[in-house]
Amino acid sequence: MHAGVHALQLNNNVRLRVAHLVNSTTTHLRLPWLSLGLLLLLVALAPFAMGFPPYPAYTSTDSLQPRRVALVLFGLAAAVAAFVEFVALARRSRWDFVALAALAAVFIACAVVGWRSYPYWATGVYQVGIGAFPPRDQDPKNLIPMIWIGDLWRLPVLLLYLVCYVAVPLASVAAVVAFGRRRFAVGIITAVSVGITLVFMLGFSPDYVTWLMD
Repeated sequence: MHAGVHALQLNNNVRLRVAHLVNSTTTHLRLPWLSLGLLLLLVALAPFAMGFPPYPAYTSTDSLQPRRVALVLFGLAAAVAAFVEFVALARRSRWDFVALAALAAVFIACAVVGWRSYPYWATGVYQVGIGAFPPRDQDPKNLIPMIWIGDLWRLPVLLLYLVCYVAVPLASVAAVVAFGRRRFAVGIITAVSVGITLVFMLGFSPDYVTWLMD
């Protein structure tokens, strides 16, 4: 009798400890607040960045150059900061697929908008691509940021395409799982980040790959 009661209490204690571990993991999960703030700012400034005209064709001066440089630097820095935060937080959540997917989704969204798209927009390539200005030579090797760091910028962009093919479907599944587990904050962050990635990866960048490989 006593042995049965003791076994039942032990079983209940084990269940409570497991539930406590699960709940504490969910409750104390650190969200990528820095990356989320940067992503919000990147998206908010995107229309402004898209409006930049191409470099003047027959002049060595460009009054918009300081703004172009500031936008490109901000985009690159935001992507790097998001990656650092992703690595730091992923170490604590490496056994939690749903949490890892949220962290990765935010970082990828920052990289797509900041690292990939901002240089394309700020240098005026987008305005030429949509027909607002006549075609002209816009070799990326002669534009920022490639004149600063060369293929250290272009190669990560190409890698980003490969990463998105794998990460976007996985993150979409993780968002569904998160909602099913009532982890609404994680699910919303993942879903919104995936949406931003798809919108800017597929839109607002006509002939992007052709231009990138010029």
